[in-house]
Amino acid sequence: MIAMGYHSIDGLDHLRWHALRIQPGKELTTARIMENRSVVARYPARIVKRRKHNRGKATVPVAVPSLSGFMFVGFDAAKPVPWWKVMSPHVVCSVVSVARVPAVLSFAELHRLFASEDFLRHQIAVKRRVIKVGQSVQIANGPLAGFGAKVQDATEAELVVLCQLFGRETRVRITVDSLVDVDAAQEAA
Repeated sequence: MIAMGYHSIDGLDHLRWHALRIQPGKELTTARIMENRSVVARYPARIVKRRKHNRGKATVPVAVPSLSGFMFVGFDAAKPVPWWKVMSPHVVCSVVSVARVPAVLSFAELHRLFASEDFLRHQIAVKRRVIKVGQSVQIANGPLAGFGAKVQDATEAELVVLCQLFGRETRVRITVDSLVDVDAAQEAA
């Protein structure tokens, strides 16, 4: 693992975060410039192994930016943002904005960008649900919310379910996230 450096946002959830477009490959330089200007700057990085030198086989772990060309800066929410400190370095191209207003990023969004690959794999494994053909489910959202259905065909992203509409079974395509297991729905009620 690598030292905290510019790759971690742990303990910085009290700040208001903005994204900057910078020159690709200048992440470390930009982070050091921002640090000298008393601005909290971070960029997500992944650890790769690089050869120590050309002739040997020994490797060392190196942090490589995973979002080349982007830097995230944090400011105290109670104070106005000192944009002159942020925009004046030659490596900064622009602020990521929506309708000419700098976009504020939530800490949850930022945490997903900075999370390690092991953490993300664990989150995906926890959320993965096994839905089998013939299983009884209940539709949780959309125009058919509350209807019971039986799974007829399943892929990773989409399901075909048979739903009772107007006295007959009708095939409906629906996403996996829109369903609740019947057992889980009865426990919640």
